[in-house]
Amino acid sequence: MCGDVGVSEWTLTGTSVSGQRLEVRGVDLLEFDSGGKIRRKDSFWKILD
Repeated sequence: MCGDVGVSEWTLTGTSVSGQRLEVRGVDLLEFDSGGKIRRKDSFWKILD
C-alpha cells in the first residue's frame, strides 16, 4: 500500500467441468478512505493458455 492506494496480484487455478485446467491471473487496484476502508476496487484479469 502507498498512501491511499494499494494493489493485490493474484492467480486463480481450477478445472472446468470438461476436465480442462484453467489458470487466471489478475490484479485488484484498491483505493482507501481516510478510515482505512476500501472506497473503490477495480479488478483486471486474463485467462492464460
